[in-house]
Amino acid sequence: FVKWRKQATGLIESDADPNLRLMTAFYLLAHHLWIGEYATGRIALDVIRRLAKTYENISPLAYCMGRMCEGWFVWLSGGHRQCYSIMQEALERADESGVHIWDKNILALGAAAKLCMGDITEAGRLLERMAVGLERARLFDRFYYHLTTAWRYMTLVDIPLALTHQNQAQDLAIKTGFPINASEASFGLAIIRNARGEHKKAKEHAAELHRIASRMGSALIKYKAHIVDAVLAFEVADREAGLRSLRDALTLGRERGFVYFTWWIPGMMTGLF
Repeated sequence: FVKWRKQATGLIESDADPNLRLMTAFYLLAHHLWIGEYATGRIALDVIRRLAKTYENISPLAYCMGRMCEGWFVWLSGGHRQCYSIMQEALERADESGVHIWDKNILALGAAAKLCMGDITEAGRLLERMAVGLERARLFDRFYYHLTTAWRYMTLVDIPLALTHQNQAQDLAIKTGFPINASEASFGLAIIRNARGEHKKAKEHAAELHRIASRMGSALIKYKAHIVDAVLAFEVADREAGLRSLRDALTLGRERGFVYFTWWIPGMMTGLF
């Protein structure tokens, strides 16, 4: 994979077809975000932004991919309003071109931004749009619908509905065979099981999160695993373990520039401090 990453980095800076360069930059940036290399990922992000400006030379598919990935980076960095604007613009471009393959992912991104902004109502509207035709959607689209819907219900402290959707997200994560999806399912289930008082099951999901982080070499997933560890420790009044895990998370977050993430819940995060 290191060889692919080196070749991909060279390709996006070459004079190759701009669509190929932009789509390669999309996957390269996604890789960097998944493993928590935000600083390195900016190289691919800069290419995406530069190529997206040459609107007439880029296919609608490549353009929407690039804008979605840019919105993703912006959301993770805390630019929620900018992310939402990017979502709107990308969907307008999809409507103009008739290329809608990424619509559901783009809507999920907008819903994530709205959840982090505290706009639960608008997040719900976006998820309703995402649900249209869901039975015919790709596994990834269905996964992110249930994942984000569970996140919204947990923000509303509707634990039963959160669990229903998160279980469906976990089933879909298994079907995709994608470790990053499995990590997001495990994170949400750990939080839900903890809220239900099922501490043993919550710790099992937390342990799985650590295993995935180690296998992927992902600092981002490791950061989220430390967050979960802190939540679980404080829940059982183990202040020493909670502070240790929180310190590990904050140290890693400061080093890597982590701010927001999937399943970021205001009440949960403020409760750690």
